[in-house]
Amino acid sequence: MPTGVYFPVDDQQDVSCQEYETLQDYQSAVDGYIEAIDAGVEGTSFFANDEAKLRGLEINRRATLFWWLHVPPARHRDFISGNAVLVGPTDEDGATLDVPDLVQCQLLMNLTYAVEFIGVGATLWHRSPHVFNDYFEAGAWALDLAQRRAEVDQVRVIPRS
Repeated sequence: MPTGVYFPVDDQQDVSCQEYETLQDYQSAVDGYIEAIDAGVEGTSFFANDEAKLRGLEINRRATLFWWLHVPPARHRDFISGNAVLVGPTDEDGATLDVPDLVQCQLLMNLTYAVEFIGVGATLWHRSPHVFNDYFEAGAWALDLAQRRAEVDQVRVIPRS
């Protein structure tokens, strides 16, 4: 039973870990046929509703923020709609595996977060002095920084140590 991270479209519902045994479990979670979207980190993907945009489903703000942080070419060009499930990589037989523990911890633990960035042509990460109590709040701030400042090449959200 692989563990996935469920991203409900409703921001009032918590992002949570859930077990998925069958294709029907994933389809039930996203309310329809699934499509896989590369999530850009450690072989993870989102399973989302294949017809979400055709059906006019609401933008999933948290799934889109996570995706934009890890797949920069998607930023402000596309979005994830409806409920989504973040899943781990696949094994040699194509079976879906658990979301890596590090990703689960970063999304689900009660942590404080920092935003780091690299300037164009630079090699060292720099940390913003801001502290965030929510991964998605930090992600929104990081994406805003990347959009506002042309000299920022990459951004990331990390647990604050």
